[in-house]
Amino acid sequence: MTHAVDFAEMPTVLEPAALLSALAGTGALVTGGIYAAFPVMVLPALDRLERLGSGRAAELMRGINNTAERPPFLLLFFGSALAATGTAVLAGQLQRPTQAWIGAGLSLAAFALTAAVNVPLNRKLAAGTMDSPWSTYRRQWGAANSARALASVVGGVLLLTAR
Repeated sequence: MTHAVDFAEMPTVLEPAALLSALAGTGALVTGGIYAAFPVMVLPALDRLERLGSGRAAELMRGINNTAERPPFLLLFFGSALAATGTAVLAGQLQRPTQAWIGAGLSLAAFALTAAVNVPLNRKLAAGTMDSPWSTYRRQWGAANSARALASVVGGVLLLTAR
């Protein structure tokens, strides 16, 4: 049995709203994956170093933060936020506009959380002005990081399926 496909009814990825949604969703999933690597691998490794008495966890985290603040990640980070903003504006042109708005909102919430919590903590760590030990920084930074990872991943899935 053969089923005919009506291509006229299928959205094309070249439509601006669908393209922006795909870019925003892909960017959100990639950044979410990067964020998710921290509680799964990076922070436990830094905690192990700290427990061994090396006192190097903060130093290594500063190095990680410096490495992150380079054009490839910054392009992904800001580009994803820009695409999410564009998707929110054009969401009415998609098949599932409410889903697109929620996905864009979650993606932008992760962006805002990064700017409001993670980056200021990173700046204090870099400047050596943390009033608390590594464990406090790790708890505060890790909680915000886990929230932004979840928001990014869920937002990314919603954006990619909103077409």
